[in-house]
Amino acid sequence: MKQIAVAVLVVLLLTGVVGAVPYPYGEYVLDGNRDPAAVYDEIHEVHKAPITAEGDSVYPWTELSFASLTTPALIEAEVNRDAAHNFWTATEKTQKHDERYAIYVDDSIHFWVLLVADPNTSHGYRYVEPDGHKTYISRIVLETSDGKRYTPNLIYGGDADLVERHWLAVTSIWFPRYDEGEQIINESTEWIRLWFITGTDRAYFQFDFENKGNLLAPGRIWGLP
Repeated sequence: MKQIAVAVLVVLLLTGVVGAVPYPYGEYVLDGNRDPAAVYDEIHEVHKAPITAEGDSVYPWTELSFASLTTPALIEAEVNRDAAHNFWTATEKTQKHDERYAIYVDDSIHFWVLLVADPNTSHGYRYVEPDGHKTYISRIVLETSDGKRYTPNLIYGGDADLVERHWLAVTSIWFPRYDEGEQIINESTEWIRLWFITGTDRAYFQFDFENKGNLLAPGRIWGLP
């Protein structure tokens, strides 16, 4: 875990994070003529959002923190990448896709979240382990642009690691995809915010959904050079 965390931290130091994503459930096509790993990386980058503060500082977290939204396009790109690497058969590829879709997309809004605590924060691991029994994070909330708020169905995370004097941990978070039969994220949703709240601080990850004319046209092709 620590080697993975070090690699993640180095990548974050060298690359930026964007906050705008296409409507998650719009039509799309993946470019099958390019390296599946490169296509996955590009789609994943578009589905990431940086941490944002209400005030001047995201303390006790740091700007290295980010969240990524799992979408049908991202799942398909991930399966294509893994299938190419592992030499999966067509049957295995379909099975893996259906399994992951059922877990992360079918009835859920799912996020992967990397929280990184300021190196000067006392007990920093308590700010990056939302499901830890000693956590300082008291509440996680998904807010939509129409003013609705939801709490998670499930939170699952690993233990924090101390990397380059920063406490960090990756957490998987699920919310319901539907509210009384209607999609929580629909074509009129302008943005969503994933809030992390402690007794004294709070910050959020905001995903702004981009212009429909550019990104939601039927047959959008992901991964074009």
